[in-house]
Amino acid sequence: MIMLAITTTTTTTTTTTTATMSRFILREFSKEKDDLKVISSIPRLPNTHNNNNNNNGVLEGMSHPIDFNIRPTLTRNNKIVVAEDVHQQQTIGAYACNIKDMIICGEKKTVYYVFDVNVHPEYRGHSISSMFFRDIHQAVKDRQSSIIVASTSKSNTPIKKATANVEMQPQYDQYQMAWRLDQPVIVDVIPHKMKKKDVVVEFTKWDNAFKQYNFIPSNFSDILVDNEKYHESTFMATIKRDEDSQCYEASISVWNQDLIFTLKNNQNEETQKHRQLYCCYSLGKDQQVRDQLFRYLLQRVHNELYSKGINYVFAGFSMTDPIRHHFPLVSGIKTLEFTSVARFSSVGEHNQFRLQSSYPIWNDPRDYGILMLYPDEQ
Repeated sequence: MIMLAITTTTTTTTTTTTATMSRFILREFSKEKDDLKVISSIPRLPNTHNNNNNNNGVLEGMSHPIDFNIRPTLTRNNKIVVAEDVHQQQTIGAYACNIKDMIICGEKKTVYYVFDVNVHPEYRGHSISSMFFRDIHQAVKDRQSSIIVASTSKSNTPIKKATANVEMQPQYDQYQMAWRLDQPVIVDVIPHKMKKKDVVVEFTKWDNAFKQYNFIPSNFSDILVDNEKYHESTFMATIKRDEDSQCYEASISVWNQDLIFTLKNNQNEETQKHRQLYCCYSLGKDQQVRDQLFRYLLQRVHNELYSKGINYVFAGFSMTDPIRHHFPLVSGIKTLEFTSVARFSSVGEHNQFRLQSSYPIWNDPRDYGILMLYPDEQ
């Protein structure tokens, strides 16, 4: 059965920071002083990439934020910091940070998720990124149970160096998986010994489905209530086997990334519709049956989104997420590798997390920024 979720939304606040270094200063974003169009127009691709060719091949499509201010508002608490060249009196870069309570190793922690660390190409090589990470480190270094987190592609050497300077270390690998919705796919037939059972979607099921995960929200209303406009739908399928009365459940939620980013084809500049899949799981005793049910549901979701004119879907998973092997559903887009780096507030917290290194990491749809689509040559 496929159900649609409907929720509500709220607003956010910001915090303050100031830093100086030679001709460059960092300061809090000001709605009165700063032009968001200028900040949003700063090129997102790192120096290791270009629009035509790199180690990943020819770039087929890339997303760009509609407004730099949107992603910070996905959490009630956040901050935006801009870098300015005081000599030229112009904005040369910016970073943002979502502040959110999450459950890590069974305890609530405050996570400072740093993203959109952007520096204008003409100013790269001046350690602006290092200034950004020293700034957030200074802001939270004395706060207990606070963790600074960022994610970067494995080829982004400047960010790796900048995070290492404030003792942020790699924690786990991540994968971005995407595919085109060129045509509908054939939907597997559910085995005849099973039957579908209608259920009412209860989002408290997420607490049960992800109880063995790290970095889950302390309250899923952060997604379903605060971000109602982006949570587009939830698809759910359940079955019950007659022979053993075992119940199985699979679920996939859809995040409307078009409200945050514009994805364009690099060849003709045409806007492409795209969606992010998240909170993907399957539950039940028999792994084979779970896999059959989830694949069936994923095929149904593909066809449903295709019927709505969606061009691409993507999802992100940690290496340890058990659902990852189902993705991508359709080949053709290269899977990109990322690394999550973090700085824990104490050695003890870090060691505790390392002891749970085999635990999967929850896929937070709010964390995803630029989407780069490369054709898979295989």
